[in-house]
Parts: sequence; structure tokens; C-alpha cells
Amino acid sequence: MSCNHWAPASAQIIDFLIAYGATQIIAIGSCGVLQDEAENSLLVVTEALRDEGTSYHYLPAAPSICLDNDVTISIQSSLAGLG
Repeated sequence: MSCNHWAPASAQIIDFLIAYGATQIIAIGSCGVLQDEAENSLLVVTEALRDEGTSYHYLPAAPSICLDNDVTISIQSSLAGLG
């Protein structure tokens, strides 16, 4: 599925996935950075600020959300294997 949607469309996709049994959902996208980084770098984001309103329908209120440590390790290990 394409993830190039704003929050309402993303929420609809998440609702669909949950209805079919998904218990964990990982978003993959692109971003900019505010410091010098090599172009075309892969970043594994481990924490994100929550300021859009939609995520509050799925998780308790908090200023940010952190990726589960086991998921982080799994993603980093998979990417390390790619060189």
C-alpha cells in the first residue's frame, strides 16, 4: 500500500489493517534533517513527536512515541546485512 497519504487516509488504512488482524504497523517514509548528513542516508527513527491528532485515537496521549526496542534492533540488523 502506498503510504503517501495525510493523516485521515493513513488512519483509514490503519483501521483496515487492524480489522484484518494487524497488531503492529511500521511506517516507512522520507524526511529532511536539520544537521549535516550524507545524502541518501538511511535513518532508523526511534522516536517521533506527536502533533497531528490522529495517533491519539490509537495510543494514550503523550508528547512523543518510541519504537519498540526489539523492532529497532531487528530493523537495524536487517539494514546492516544490506551493506
